[in-house]
Amino acid sequence: MDADRFVSPIVARNLVVMADAERYAGEHLRECCEEMLEFRTTGVLRNGRVRALARRIREVDAIHSLGIAQGLIRTAAMEAVVAAPPR
Repeated sequence: MDADRFVSPIVARNLVVMADAERYAGEHLRECCEEMLEFRTTGVLRNGRVRALARRIREVDAIHSLGIAQGLIRTAAMEAVVAAPPR
């Protein structure tokens, strides 16, 4: 049986949105990391790539979109570190 037949349209859309968000985080990783470090220092998150990523995720979870965005950025950053050749 085809498993896709059993996925609701909402779940299917959420999967597409999150895949797009993961791609966005990876493509803009440096800028996102810079913004998150600035946010940690100043307590102010500028209207930049991190907020843009959170806006993409709102469709999936409006309340937690910023936290999810930060988690995606952290995961992408760890993946980039692990993928880089050791020093």
